[in-house]
Amino acid sequence: MSLPRYLRNIKPNFATPWRAYSSLNRSIPFNFFAGYTVANMTSATFPATPYAPTYDNWPYTDSDFVRYDENDDGVFYRQPRLVTHIDDPSIARLTQYYDTALPKTGRIMDMCTSWKSFYPLSVKEAIQKGGLEVYGVGLNEEEMAVNGVFQGPARWRVLDLNKPPHDVRTAWENGQILQFDATTCVVSIDYLNNPLEVCKKLLEATKEGGNVHLVISNRCFPNKVVRRWMMLDERSRLEFVGDYLHFAGWKDVQIVDLCARDENGMRVTDDQGTVLSPKIKMGNVWVFGILVVLSLRLGAYMYFQRRRNVREKRILEIAEDARAYQRDGWARRKDYEDLLAAYNLFRSQQHLLQSVTDLEMLFFSNVTSWLAPLLGANSWINGFGEVLPPQREFFYVGGEYQNLSVGNTTAQYMVNQIYVEKLTPAKPTQDYPLVFMHGTGQTGTTFLDTPDGRPGWASFFLSHGYTVYLSDQPSRGRSPWLPNTGTMKSSSTALIEQLFTSTSSHSLWPQARSHTQWPGTGKAGDPIFDAFYAAQVQYQADNLISETENAKAYTALLDKIGGPAHIIAHSQAGAYGWRAGDLRPHLVKSIVALEPAGPPFIGRIFGSGPARPFGITELEVAYEPSAGPNATYIQTVVVPARDVNSSECIMQDEPAKQLVNLAQIPVLTVTSEASYHAVYDHCTVEYMRQAGVNVEHMKLRNEGLHGNGHMFFMERNSLEIAEKVLAWLQRH
Repeated sequence: MSLPRYLRNIKPNFATPWRAYSSLNRSIPFNFFAGYTVANMTSATFPATPYAPTYDNWPYTDSDFVRYDENDDGVFYRQPRLVTHIDDPSIARLTQYYDTALPKTGRIMDMCTSWKSFYPLSVKEAIQKGGLEVYGVGLNEEEMAVNGVFQGPARWRVLDLNKPPHDVRTAWENGQILQFDATTCVVSIDYLNNPLEVCKKLLEATKEGGNVHLVISNRCFPNKVVRRWMMLDERSRLEFVGDYLHFAGWKDVQIVDLCARDENGMRVTDDQGTVLSPKIKMGNVWVFGILVVLSLRLGAYMYFQRRRNVREKRILEIAEDARAYQRDGWARRKDYEDLLAAYNLFRSQQHLLQSVTDLEMLFFSNVTSWLAPLLGANSWINGFGEVLPPQREFFYVGGEYQNLSVGNTTAQYMVNQIYVEKLTPAKPTQDYPLVFMHGTGQTGTTFLDTPDGRPGWASFFLSHGYTVYLSDQPSRGRSPWLPNTGTMKSSSTALIEQLFTSTSSHSLWPQARSHTQWPGTGKAGDPIFDAFYAAQVQYQADNLISETENAKAYTALLDKIGGPAHIIAHSQAGAYGWRAGDLRPHLVKSIVALEPAGPPFIGRIFGSGPARPFGITELEVAYEPSAGPNATYIQTVVVPARDVNSSECIMQDEPAKQLVNLAQIPVLTVTSEASYHAVYDHCTVEYMRQAGVNVEHMKLRNEGLHGNGHMFFMERNSLEIAEKVLAWLQRH
């Protein structure tokens, strides 16, 4: 068994650097024969030293393998990164090593694979002749689909090895019979949070006499690498990975040195990346998949180096900042502006780079498509390096003139109009816009940014090509309130903490103790809480007035849009979404209800007694047969609670009246794990299903998203949740 150490340039001869498949066999996929030929390279030796275990027993704890970003890896790697994470001379050196180490018959597993495997021509020819099969598991199907070593989709699978059972074979139905002669894994072992189990399973899947080759480098996504990795020096990392293999049961583990050497066989750098040979040239590398910066072209060691040139130095400073931001989280708008500045500087200073290949520019175009939402400006960056902001418009809609007495004077005023902001992406790709409706005490800014400064859902959906409408409810925020129109009410800091930000400290419902995703402490005095609380505004205390005004305003907005739109309604606004859908079913493409007001007919947790006589609303929605005046024809029954963590539900007595207009609209209800809605949202879902509405209930805990509260679209994993909603919208 061998553990390649690190990769360096040995001045290979690149007489024929790329080969197109078209002259060989058109049935072979793109990227199959693309690469460096081994035959023309200077012969090389690969010094190896035996690994010597330091410990008698497995010395590590679970805390050694936690990561800063524990969110689903499938989301992080969703965007294809058509880039090699080590540079060309390093790839050439690794390819040479593979030519001496990999079998030419049997089966190879390429673990944590992507669009390139760096296999030599001899291996690829063996694959083409049928004597060798290569299987692969990775996290991005688009990348694996263009990797020709797999000879088609039957031999690669999307598989997250950080989830049980941590076994590459489980990706195939008959996986337990698969046995491999060798396994390769390039610069990915440091991302595994259960590497011991993975290595044990690999041993079970390896034939007698087989081997595994784990290539490591000091490059990484720091938010995804395991905690202990960032605490170790280079030599200790080698021993760390050696421990994985040793305690998993592998024998004869070796550390193979693939460092770059000059023509005399001498190392060209030391372990700290310092250049020992003056013959090494400067080049360009990709850093962290965010931006292009200048760095030493030294193989797997990619250290940021400061240059005398002021412009180059600025690029490197921003790249270092980007590395810190990715590790510590995005905190300020300035962070995004710095990234944008680095991007623009790269575009204007391309002559500083020795070469930018077509492949790299293709990757850069891919990167910028998802960099845009991180910039905080909802920008689109096109292939020419131009930053195109979204089109921003605002208008007021709805409203009516009324004669009101203010003081001793009666005069005409406009009431119930709402402020609406329309954001149109520079490159719209979606046919149906999104209409966001905020909840109690909030305004349309709720969906713009999170309290800790990260991009909000508006930015996310803009970046996916949706036109977005944000609004302030009547008598809320920028939508004016006039005296004599109901009573205004506000929420205290204590109530906000109990309901939204620090629910685990109060445990007013069973699920509250699971709340972990709110950024910061969630208590007054914490800067993130203070930013959130500062955005809370007064709201209409009378539910009947509020529902009447909002139903009129949002139907007016739908009329102005003129075509079908998706409604995304949160909390209190759930009822307004139902009313808008009921009044304009032909203008509503779907409704996404984020923990909508409920449950039917009664108040729970923060409220008690009768509520919502029409089941889901205070005021009339269309039933067939009719619900009658004030819903007096609806007969109800009580359904006992499912368990101690759930409330009982009030349903219709059978035969149930049908919500004939809402039945025409697909509905997604989203419920978090730790919110007070986790107690009773199932009642709302089951009631609507009984009334004929097509409702899908997305429980975030069932999606692998844990610890969220009622304001989940602001919490730490908010964009991961947005990905789930996006997938549903794109199906409807």
